[in-house]
Amino acid sequence: MIRRLRSDEGQSLVIVLITLSTIAVMASALMGLASTTAKANQNTAAIVREREAGDAGAEFGLQKVKGGTAATYAASPVPVSLAGPTVNGDGSTVTVTQRSVVSITISGPASVAANTPASYSVQFSEGVSTFMFPSGVTWSVSAGATVTQAGTFQAPTGTYTLKAQVANVSATKTVTVP
Repeated sequence: MIRRLRSDEGQSLVIVLITLSTIAVMASALMGLASTTAKANQNTAAIVREREAGDAGAEFGLQKVKGGTAATYAASPVPVSLAGPTVNGDGSTVTVTQRSVVSITISGPASVAANTPASYSVQFSEGVSTFMFPSGVTWSVSAGATVTQAGTFQAPTGTYTLKAQVANVSATKTVTVP
């Protein structure tokens, strides 16, 4: 005859319940971790998209300034708002503050060989930095010589006055062709 002890009854049920409770607690902790990781990935992706949109807007503004006209470099600085590109679903408005141009200088050789092209450029200084004008410069030269709007000068023998104008500011340079 097999005899059972009263204290052994229901032990299997208790062990199964403890095991299931432990598994349930661990599963909920792992689900919470997975949810937090997914949310962190979404936030990181949103930050990357916003940064890309900001970079595109800044690049767009720089290209507008580089390809602009003399009005871009007005004597009185005024913020200019430009409708920027839509990047990753984010549209933007780029505001470019114009620099105040009060004086310019012409860079290039003071003497060039007869009928040989020479390049000239216009610069302005602001503090310790010197900037080249990418566009918006109107060139002219005294009679007998030629200058392109890109600043390429060519002339026969003589002395010439080269003039550059940006907005309402101008500069001259005397060029000798021996």
